[in-house]
Amino acid sequence: MDNPEIKNSEEIIILLESILVEGEVDKSQKSITFNALKNLLREEIVCSYDSNLYQTCREYLVSILEDIRDSNDIEKNKELSKVILQAVLDDQIMSDKEKLDFKEILK
Repeated sequence: MDNPEIKNSEEIIILLESILVEGEVDKSQKSITFNALKNLLREEIVCSYDSNLYQTCREYLVSILEDIRDSNDIEKNKELSKVILQAVLDDQIMSDKEKLDFKEILK
């Protein structure tokens, strides 16, 4: 490294560890969010989906959540989020509180 502010190998190790920890925290947060949203989706949720690819609406929506979790493309994730939110808003089984919770977590 050609950074004059980093004077020895200990500083380099500390810097690398901090980067790795930050990355793990981000992955952890994404995982927690994914699991919270997945758990809020009821098995009975109804939506339009390709029945050749998915057996249930929930399976389809979970696959979208996985795409969001695994992607860093903010614009793509916003579009995918709209699909999920519309299905949640149209759902007749979820309470209004559950819908609001879901929307808040998805943000």
